[in-house]
Amino acid sequence: MGLCARSARRLPRPLARDPERLRGQRHHLRERDAGLPRPPHRPSRQVSQGQAPPRRRRRLPLEPLPPPGPERPPGLYPRHRPPPPGHPWVEPEDFLDRWTPEVGLALLTWVSSTSSHRLDLAPLVAHGRQMGSLIGVDVTQAAGLLPYDCMAPEVDFTISTSLKWMCGTPGAGILHVAPRLIAECEPELRGWFSQDNPFNWDIARFAYAPDIRRFDSGTPGIVAALASLPALDWHAAQDHAALLAHNRRLTHRLIEAADALGLDLATPRPEPRRGGSVMLRLPHEYPAPEVVSKLRAQGITTDHRGQTLRLSPGAMTTEEGTERLIEILSAALER
Repeated sequence: MGLCARSARRLPRPLARDPERLRGQRHHLRERDAGLPRPPHRPSRQVSQGQAPPRRRRRLPLEPLPPPGPERPPGLYPRHRPPPPGHPWVEPEDFLDRWTPEVGLALLTWVSSTSSHRLDLAPLVAHGRQMGSLIGVDVTQAAGLLPYDCMAPEVDFTISTSLKWMCGTPGAGILHVAPRLIAECEPELRGWFSQDNPFNWDIARFAYAPDIRRFDSGTPGIVAALASLPALDWHAAQDHAALLAHNRRLTHRLIEAADALGLDLATPRPEPRRGGSVMLRLPHEYPAPEVVSKLRAQGITTDHRGQTLRLSPGAMTTEEGTERLIEILSAALER
């Protein structure tokens, strides 16, 4: 989660030469997977770029800061609340302590990439409305697995990815902006596709497109969007409740195995409080890079953040594969 004193800029986006096919890709993300209503939404090359939100003409409340200078260039200044020592995630009540009326923008990470901790969005959004903040939600770590609706609770913008549970390639994410805000937004990062007429070459007559297209930028990249279409087509045709149930069976087994191995969980145990991944804290005598390498040598793909081992059983992960992971992990830890 992040709180910022002001909002700044938006992003480039990929565009297919066949607009109907790209529209189909966006609809898969929107209607079935990302909980986004019909436009306004646009593709985004990177979620990181999507996190730089729209800039509004109306001035946002600013946190008192010294004037820009060598020590403080202009831009976004987050109020970051790190987790308490020994705790893998920030509890909402700790985050709310810093969410005051001076906060112009709050970006909520629905599911954490380092703990799989899942936020209860409703009370956070309600608090943000009382503070008068713009509210965005990053659903990257959950889109395609957990049901999401950008209207319940209603947020100002949503960003996501074509990766992870969506099964696509990098570079074909999505941005949704609440229709009521579009006319107020003037993205600082703009290009010829930000205009109503992209072929207007008179820079003195530049004008933002009247709709969501104003969040486009320069010459679009199409490869990622086109490369993701087969995966998104496949994903949109699946039984999403069955995909989630499959993930829950495997994550339950992983948590059970972690307990048997004496490994500390860095993920909440209750299902409603977590996403689709399970994070385990490895003992310091077993460096995580070495454990990941041993698993990879046996055909098991995992990753780590520090000493935290990240396990994300997806649509193609089998129960047999999960048992093999547990067996190899146990041997790697010599337990």
